[in-house]
Amino acid sequence: AIAIPTLNRHDLLNPTLQKYVSDLFPSTEICIFDNGNQPIYKHENISFPFLKQEENLFVSGSWNELCIKVFSNYDYCLMLNDDICIHANERQIIQLIEENPTVNFFNSLFQWSSFLLPKKTYHQIGLFDENLKIWFQDNDYEYRMKRENVNVLTTSVLNPIEFRKDGTVERNPILHKQFELDRQAYFRKHGAGPGSELY
Repeated sequence: AIAIPTLNRHDLLNPTLQKYVSDLFPSTEICIFDNGNQPIYKHENISFPFLKQEENLFVSGSWNELCIKVFSNYDYCLMLNDDICIHANERQIIQLIEENPTVNFFNSLFQWSSFLLPKKTYHQIGLFDENLKIWFQDNDYEYRMKRENVNVLTTSVLNPIEFRKDGTVERNPILHKQFELDRQAYFRKHGAGPGSELY
């Protein structure tokens, strides 16, 4: 299944969802985690398995909720940002999996704007660290996978054809401040920044 967390980007997300269900992923369930109670495009393939959010669960919390939901029914979760449109279709994603049976994590060249996570890897590595709310949760997961010798493939198949970053975080001083908080949390956890971890 596809999983998409979203916050205040329905204007970017809705046209993409229409393209997914009509063209790229007509037989794939799409699970939405909406942190902003937005008017999101409705379709029989699009599910909204979460109640109205009383608070923003941010990136890590949203990813965890989506993974738990998806992995209750499926073996792979294609996690997508709400500001991209991936260029691959469901046939190409299935082909990617079938041609790489020993790969345990697939990432795009746009680093975590879209990634394909197998259930077995999520169970092996565990939850995304919710102490890292907006930033560095991807660095943390990469480092944890590296320590577990997870076989990672970076592939252009997962690249977006559109990347429409709208600057929501940069315009919001509260979210912008979170960068420093997340950076400090990462340093406390690993003793240094990404690429220089001590533990």
